[in-house]
Amino acid sequence: MQFAEKFLQELEYVKHDKEFLEAFALVFVNSFLSNSGLRDAFLRPLLEYFESNAAEKAFFRSPFLCVKVPEGISCLKGFIYYENILEHREVKIPFETHIKSNESIMIPIKKLFKLRREI
Repeated sequence: MQFAEKFLQELEYVKHDKEFLEAFALVFVNSFLSNSGLRDAFLRPLLEYFESNAAEKAFFRSPFLCVKVPEGISCLKGFIYYENILEHREVKIPFETHIKSNESIMIPIKKLFKLRREI
């Protein structure tokens, strides 16, 4: 029997044990929170997103979007879609920039840009 099948059978056996399920869930939560890569890529952007001042800052539609930056110098091309929710209009702004990195890393897109709204 494969490990996954055996695991699911045993999980069926204990699925009504509230204490076990709470402890089992805590294992996943603890491993998620103790992983600095996940914390930096997921939780920190979420908190920064919620803490930002809506009157002065621009918001990313996908604040968790990450990009793999290779070691050395690379070119990042794309579009920034400016959306004015009140006026129901969207503007597509092309961009191209060069990124220099000492190591190959995954980084949230929002760490590569600093956007501000003009009031």
